[in-house]
Amino acid sequence: MTPPTEAAGDRQLAILGSPITHALSPVLHRAAYAALRLNWSYGAIDCTPAVSLPFCSRWTTAGRGCR
Repeated sequence: MTPPTEAAGDRQLAILGSPITHALSPVLHRAAYAALRLNWSYGAIDCTPAVSLPFCSRWTTAGRGCR
């Protein structure tokens, strides 16, 4: 996995975890972004800690946040 790129004003956000299919975060975030007319996306990425921890480390090093 590599951190997503973004154009000016665009944001790509996601929740990472496993299992993730039950997560309501993408639905709630997309609705909020649409209401605010933001050109942002929010996804759900099914991955284990073995994958998500290195991903977050690279993402944070690239100047992005990861929680």
